[in-house]
Amino acid sequence: RWNLSMFGGMPTYQMSPTYDSTHPQDLLKKAYSLFLPNYVGLVFIMLLGFYILMRALKASPLLSALGAVIWAFSSYFFILIAAGHIWKFITLAYIPPTIAGLLFAYRGRYWLGGLLFALFTAFQISANHIQMSYYFLFVMLFIVIAFAVDAVHNHTLPAFLKSSAVLVIAGLLGVMANASSLYHTYEYSKETMR
Repeated sequence: RWNLSMFGGMPTYQMSPTYDSTHPQDLLKKAYSLFLPNYVGLVFIMLLGFYILMRALKASPLLSALGAVIWAFSSYFFILIAAGHIWKFITLAYIPPTIAGLLFAYRGRYWLGGLLFALFTAFQISANHIQMSYYFLFVMLFIVIAFAVDAVHNHTLPAFLKSSAVLVIAGLLGVMANASSLYHTYEYSKETMR
């Protein structure tokens, strides 16, 4: 089936895909949002994600909460919701905790960093706004380069490589958790210039 009102036509399975293989992930996402109603849950995941990032940046709990409120209640995110760009909003909500996972891993907390990175990479990709995740790869690249320069300068290259290995494995797990969706997007890409 085709929906002709979405940017000149696209298959409906691209708009809100559901796959049996993602049911465990869907349950985890609902738990992460505390099973809150739809729009309240969206704001909550934006708040919580930025709070996690601020804690990874070693901010106090109070400053982290304040930063999360300022971030989540910025007008841009509500404009996204009002304009119907829900998947973009959700992808953006999962970016801060993904960065937190990256930071934890490079600071030697491999298990926590790897877990956060894998989980939120999976959540981000499942939001089905690959374009935002692609742009986020550049942000991650700059962060990794900064840690690499620091590792060379401080002669801690083995720890950097270990962290990088943890993150590569975690990232692959996050991507593999969305193999069904990614395959169908790849399949659709052959039929369109979008």
